[in-house]
Amino acid sequence: SRRNDATLMLDEIREVDGREAGNIAYMLANGQGKARARTDGSVRETNRWNLLFLSTGELSLVEHAASAGERTYAGVEVRMIQIPSDSGKYGVFEELHGFSSGKTLAEHLEQHVAHYHGAPFRDWLYCLTADLPELTSQAKALLKEYTRRLTPENAGNQVGRAVTRFALVAMAGELATKAGITGWPEGEAF
Repeated sequence: SRRNDATLMLDEIREVDGREAGNIAYMLANGQGKARARTDGSVRETNRWNLLFLSTGELSLVEHAASAGERTYAGVEVRMIQIPSDSGKYGVFEELHGFSSGKTLAEHLEQHVAHYHGAPFRDWLYCLTADLPELTSQAKALLKEYTRRLTPENAGNQVGRAVTRFALVAMAGELATKAGITGWPEGEAF
């Protein structure tokens, strides 16, 4: 429940059995757990959530399932989209950003993440609650516009589902920018 209506960063996908990874992606994206029975046979209330999740692992869902002898289907792949990235041999440490060593950069990042983690989210929540009807109206309009602009012509439902998630992130980023939270120029999140 701590991540409901927020973002969940998944790390170390290798820790999950490759045969179950696809089922977990379905469960997270569909917003509800499995129905379970009580000892008397009646059905327990199903846990439900709404979240956007991202795997920060080096291994894609497709690769992980394949390593366990499983194949994935488009339905799973659209729920956990593979976005290739090349962060160089040393990632963020490829450039030391003015620090004398990778160790001092890592210590700086660790200290500042511990101090500032969640601070923009609190400001975002304040922005959301200050004038919810107006912000909801703006959000719907931006989401519709961004989805339209990002969706390729003749795209199917699966592509549309993926595009909507990207449009949602862009919309939130643009509204947060407009509220002065990100420090980005207008249009940067899109």
